[in-house]
Amino acid sequence: MSETGIEAAFALNLAVVLTRELRLHHELPEDDPTRTRCLPIIEAAWTSASTRLQRLARARSA
Repeated sequence: MSETGIEAAFALNLAVVLTRELRLHHELPEDDPTRTRCLPIIEAAWTSASTRLQRLARARSA
């Protein structure tokens, strides 16, 4: 994706979407099956996206 010059924009958009999903799922009751099933997946995706953004930021400042 970096060859097309859109990797940073894609990663930022992904982070925005995941942030929204984290907020929505954290607002669900703790015993809600959707929260229980989806929140760990979203949190893992957020960790990956965050690492990706940090890598892109370091590359940009180098």
